[in-house]
Amino acid sequence: MYSFMEMGGMFMWPVMIFGLATLGAACRYGFLPDATRARQTIALGILTVMAGLAGTSLGFVITLTSMGRVAPDERFIAMIGVGESLCNAALAFTLVSFAALVAAVGTWRLPRGGGAPVRVPALN
Repeated sequence: MYSFMEMGGMFMWPVMIFGLATLGAACRYGFLPDATRARQTIALGILTVMAGLAGTSLGFVITLTSMGRVAPDERFIAMIGVGESLCNAALAFTLVSFAALVAAVGTWRLPRGGGAPVRVPALN
């Protein structure tokens, strides 16, 4: 796990922190489902995915801008940098997937027909 975190770079830490916060919010929603906890879980999940994609994008930028300093016959090393950059997205997607699984338990536990539906505002 440490080598995975090391490969992803320093941006793995915000992804990990936001992802664990998402998982915590999903656990709270799983035990006591209500609309407020659902919205918190959704917002933290979006934050986690965005941090993962930001880390991946920054990794791509750093990798590709560094290719000017590499000899032409060694530019295959960019594939290693791209692979390391994808660790950010992989961590974000994994943590959000676990949080969604836990949140699904909370949704299953909602009272049938008695609970208010969770309304997510449209992004128009």
